[in-house]
Formats: sequence, structure tokens, C-alpha cells
Amino acid sequence: LMSKDDLGIMSYRAGKKLEQPPHSKNVLLDILEEAEICLSMVEQSDSEIMQYAVNPSMTHLAMPELLRHPNPDVRLVLVKLQE
Repeated sequence: LMSKDDLGIMSYRAGKKLEQPPHSKNVLLDILEEAEICLSMVEQSDSEIMQYAVNPSMTHLAMPELLRHPNPDVRLVLVKLQE
């Protein structure tokens, strides 16, 4: 089981990695999977600190260059994360 501090750090790092999405499809999919795991573990009522930690992921998942990514696997993961 992951502590909230560890989850916050992991969430923040995953989001920051998406600021400059990697060109490699496999690396990008790994980062998106990491973000998905983090976001699925965050509760709606979590603290302000946790909201700060997940903000980069939430912001960068909606970036046009990701939403228009040419790889269908990347777009599929993004749709899954939007649910």
C-alpha cells in the first residue's frame, strides 16, 4: 500500500513528465499508465496538497499534442483516463 505522500510525489512526477511528451510511443504509454494508476488512487475528497500533486497530470492530459497524437494506443489510453 502506498502512502499519500508517495502517491502525491508519484502523481506530480508523472504529470511533470507530460509537460514535454516523449517521442517514443512506449515511453509515453508508460508515463500515461503511471498517471492512470495515480489518478485512480486519489480520492475525490483528498487534501489540497494532493490536488496540487495531481494538477500537472490533469493539465497535461488535455494538451492538444497528446489529444491529437498519431498513435491509436496513446489516444485510447487518453480516452480511458478521461472516464
